[in-house]
Order: sequence, then structure tokens, then C-alpha cells
Amino acid sequence: MTSRNTLSDPSDLLNAEALRPGSALDFGERRPFTTTVSLDGDEVVFNGIRARDGWVLQASFEGYAVTVVGVRFPPEGLVLIRILDVEPYISGRREYLRTMQPGVW
Repeated sequence: MTSRNTLSDPSDLLNAEALRPGSALDFGERRPFTTTVSLDGDEVVFNGIRARDGWVLQASFEGYAVTVVGVRFPPEGLVLIRILDVEPYISGRREYLRTMQPGVW
């Protein structure tokens, strides 16, 4: 999730995902759609575009532009929560990578 004060062009965000090394994503035909996402316990209407392998959702929330890019999973049922301390998540990811790739981490 990106929190900024301005919204990016959704097509640009999907194009950036498609350029990731080894992605092999198909973002051909793009269709607009709207869905409701639980954001910090509030139901917020997000507008976005959906393609074959992914989607982009955008909304304004508490003065911020919130953008979510999803690849190969459905946006329905998406729940976002505010995380004030990211260190436990970073530490957990490092530990996971150590167990999955011994000697690399």
C-alpha cells in the first residue's frame, strides 16, 4: 500500500508491475471497476482498473491518496489496517527468508 497526497495513473502502476524482472504478467485489456474495502475499520469505496493478471484500486482517506496494486489475487474481501511499527514484519520476513534460503541470508 502506498500512502501519498496525489493519485498516480492506474495504468502506469500496472505497467510498472509488468516491467518487474521475471513477472510474465498479462495486463492486456483493462476495465474500470469499483469495490468497497475495509480500511482501518471504515468501509471505503475504491475506484480502479482490473486486468487479466491484476488490478489497481485508489481512494482518498483522511486526506491521503491510498493506492493498492494487486497481482493474481482477487480484490474482493480486501482489508487494510494501519501498521504503526513495521519492524516485526521486516524481522519476520528476514527470518522466513533465512529458513527458505539458508546461506543466502
